[in-house]
Amino acid sequence: MQSKGWAGLVSGMVLLALGAQGGIRLLADHDDRGLLGWVPGGFAACLSCYAVITLAGSCWPVGEAHERSGPSRTPERQPRPTSREPASNESSSW
Repeated sequence: MQSKGWAGLVSGMVLLALGAQGGIRLLADHDDRGLLGWVPGGFAACLSCYAVITLAGSCWPVGEAHERSGPSRTPERQPRPTSREPASNESSSW
């Protein structure tokens, strides 16, 4: 793996850990805001910031892995017919 890949994974894990532990700490003790003590807006604003940091930390490595994987290898699907046409072996009795 290239150094860029490791850096992305490590930074994503750091953001995930900081956001998750900060949010859990804030839920346990509403007065302890941790690293985001300077954010104005009270409990809800601080909890929202921790949630955004956690989501960024979990999505960042996934996005880099998706970029590195290349084009999808799934076969193209054929479009479904819009109307049902009788098969050649079906006969209508009307």
